[in-house]
Amino acid sequence: MQGDNTNLQPPNFAPTVPIYPPLEELVRVTGIVSGGVYEAFIEQFTPPLGVRDRVACYVYEPNGFKLQPGIYDCRLVSNFNGLPLFAVCCCQALK
Repeated sequence: MQGDNTNLQPPNFAPTVPIYPPLEELVRVTGIVSGGVYEAFIEQFTPPLGVRDRVACYVYEPNGFKLQPGIYDCRLVSNFNGLPLFAVCCCQALK
């Protein structure tokens, strides 16, 4: 029979939840705003200088740990007050 690898099912065009790629960034937390949301900056690696502040953002810690100022490994999850909102992947600062 010809075309055994052809999908004969109709496509699913129903509304679904968007699937976002895991965009991980290094983020420098500077201070707390409220309710576990922290002010931060997305870091950019610029050789030979190291990392520098690039874009203002917010960081959310979903497990309720208090974050100290420092650089954290985070993932983009949404936006907050018009800026990107990242969730912390680990509760310990990298630097």
